[in-house]
Amino acid sequence: SYPDMVERIDDVCEFGNKAVMLNMLLLENDLRAIIDYAHKKNLLVFGHFVLQGAYSERISNYVLQKLARILGFDLIHLKSCIGKLREGILKSMYYKEALTSRHIPESLFLGILEQEIPLKPALPVIWGGTHPGQIEAIRDVYGFEIAIQAGGSIHGHPLGSYGGARAWRESFDACLSGIPIEK
Repeated sequence: SYPDMVERIDDVCEFGNKAVMLNMLLLENDLRAIIDYAHKKNLLVFGHFVLQGAYSERISNYVLQKLARILGFDLIHLKSCIGKLREGILKSMYYKEALTSRHIPESLFLGILEQEIPLKPALPVIWGGTHPGQIEAIRDVYGFEIAIQAGGSIHGHPLGSYGGARAWRESFDACLSGIPIEK
């Protein structure tokens, strides 16, 4: 409910955090007000798509991502061509465009409307089975204007969370320096 979420957002701020993750589907009617409240607290709002695989068979990810931008999310899950919930590379780039462009294509509205919309771009978040060995593929496909949600590969690392975080840092630094990941 809205009062519960306000309390949680206040707790997030009290602990000094800079962002909050909200589920786009479970908050229903209060979602826009909760996003507005988080923005008033100077928090970034990450749009999480719980059960995405279940409903994305019926609703286009492109539409869901545009809707998330209209609602005001700052960071939004991107159905990627990398990781366990793979999409084809062309579809994935189409979804990235939904998060970063200001243009609504005519085809989205069946030819009824085509216009520039006053939406700020959202930062795409790659998720679902990514690991440090994929950093070059991530760079080659998406560049570095993305976020990587890598909890499983960090906390599930054989050397623990520290080892997982270190593996990501080293692979990222190597990629930026032009050192092949195998080295």
